[in-house]
Amino acid sequence: FELYDTYGFPLDMTQLLATERGLTVDTAGFEALMQQQRDRARAAQKKEVIVAATEDSADANLKPTTFVGYTLSSTTAVHARLTDVVKTEKATFLVFDQTPFYAELGGQAGDSGHALIGGHSVALVDCVKDKAGRHLHKVAPDAALPALTVGSEATLAVDFARRRAISRHHSAAHLIHWA
Repeated sequence: FELYDTYGFPLDMTQLLATERGLTVDTAGFEALMQQQRDRARAAQKKEVIVAATEDSADANLKPTTFVGYTLSSTTAVHARLTDVVKTEKATFLVFDQTPFYAELGGQAGDSGHALIGGHSVALVDCVKDKAGRHLHKVAPDAALPALTVGSEATLAVDFARRRAISRHHSAAHLIHWA
């Protein structure tokens, strides 16, 4: 199992080499150790589950956020309207009718930046998507929130320097996986 887990040496190759030398491989022991490794990996994952009132009938009225980030330049701010404020035990999320923020999805990190609402700048540290297709913009834990009213106008700006840095690392990860 150490050959596989530490060095990436395939089990079938180990079995072939062992057979050529008159040895056997304990595949049941390998599978038991593999299951233990899977369990450790699952336990180490950090996930935040966001529950946003999905059990009531108003759920059918949730509209997905329009993503406008494909044609955005690094100097452009987007005007949006606040459509919802979602509070969990650990965080507060703001939902807008449209956004330039990429949502965390498929290994891509979510954008960060800020929102200007009623003259107050609110730091946004991440962006995730819910099942309704809404982009939930995570408010910085230490941010002082102004009085938020659904329908408030906001100006959203993405931290493009961070996006470029993360994009570079994300592309490098693809190259490493390919190699």
